[in-house]
This record gives sequence, structure tokens and C-alpha cells, in this order.
Amino acid sequence: MIINKSIELFGEDPDTTIIKYDNNNISDSDPVIFINADNCTINGFKITCTKKSFDIIGIKINSSNNNVLNNVISSFYKDIYLDSNSENNIIYSNIISNASFGIDAYNSHKNNISKNNIFSCITYGIYAFGSDNNIISNNIFSDNQYGIRIKGSEYNEVFENKVYDNTYGMLFCCGARNNIIYYNYFTQNIIYNAKDDVINQWDNGSVGNFWDDYEEKYPDAVNIYGIWNTPYNITGDKNIDRYPLVIIEDI
Repeated sequence: MIINKSIELFGEDPDTTIIKYDNNNISDSDPVIFINADNCTINGFKITCTKKSFDIIGIKINSSNNNVLNNVISSFYKDIYLDSNSENNIIYSNIISNASFGIDAYNSHKNNISKNNIFSCITYGIYAFGSDNNIISNNIFSDNQYGIRIKGSEYNEVFENKVYDNTYGMLFCCGARNNIIYYNYFTQNIIYNAKDDVINQWDNGSVGNFWDDYEEKYPDAVNIYGIWNTPYNITGDKNIDRYPLVIIEDI
């Protein structure tokens, strides 16, 4: 399905309004839904793949000011792909799973990716390459290889995400600098909660993140009004969380 004009598509319910990839009527190089116009909405569908493919994309966005809301998307190579001509898109309250890339943002800017449940992705929950000024907030990342990987991207804001039971929690590398990461909840990630090979800011100046291994690493730290008094060292370069949180109650 190629969308070349502004349109709003509403499914009655993701359980009953289902779009399935059928390899008999589209090629493996085509996305199931290709949004090639601005100001479109895809809301309330189940979009799934009946045949595993190394190429097929669930939703590809090559435009701006679109909304992808309240969908269940699963089992594609990339469940959602934000291409290089896309910006100011809202990806909100979707269930995204069993992909290689849950969401792939490639040179895509000023998007808002919020309140999605992203799990069981073979490689990345979210992968952002060369993508600046995006907001990634209030998402749940679980049982992925990487919850989030941000590469060569700047001025992204990553906050209020729950990152747990992934092999790797978050990775910032390869020129990913000037990003700000705060009020995230990291727990039970296998290899590391977060790794930063560049220079980013792991608090907002007063609030940092919750780390499940904090008390093990810093047994003598003191709780001062909900903030530990010893900074948390981020794996990788010389980054620290200056204001690690004792607890997060509302994520």
C-alpha cells in the first residue's frame, strides 16, 4: 500500500482490523505500508508478517507530520522505518515486536517516539543513525538484544523509558554526542544497562536515572532526598550520571 496523499486510516480494533504481509502480492523489497505524503495517520491496525523476510518493512515513512498510533506491528525486518526524508512524525502507543529493528530512524529528525511497547527484537528495539533532535520517551524496552542504539546522532532527548531484560540496555557510539538521557529506569539488562563511547549528558541537571546495580557498586553512598550523593559511572568513556535516582515510582 503506497500512500501518496494526505489521509487518515482508522482501524476499528487491532484484534479485528488486520493487515497481513502476503508474499504473493508484493515483493520482499516493498513495505507493507509506504507513507510517501505528509499529514497522514495510521491508527488502530494489526500489521503482521506471515513469512519471515530479511527485507520486508511493516511501515516505511518517507514524509513528515504523520501519526502512527495504537497499532500492533510485528515480525518484520523493520517494523517501522523512518527514512531520510522524514521529520516531525509521531510514533505513539504502538506494540512493536519480533523484528530485527523495532524502529529504525535513518537521518530522520524531530520525531516523537513515545509510549510504545517494544520487545523481543532480534537486534534493536530502536536504532537511530544520523538522526537529530528526536524525543524518545515513556517507552518500554524488554527482551531485545539492544534496547536502544544511537549512532552518529545529536541533540536527542531520551527520558522516562523503562529498559529491562535486554542483553544490552542503551548504547551511544560512533559520533552520538550532545544527547541528554534522564529519568530512565534500568534493571536486569544482562551485559550492561548503558554504555557511552562518546560524550553525552546522563541527567538533566537535577535528575538522573535509576540503576539497579547502583547500591552494589556504591555501597557507601548516601540517599539525599531521593538522589544518591555519589555519581554513577557509565560504562564506556568518562560519562557520569551526576544525580542517580534512589527509586522511580511512576514509570
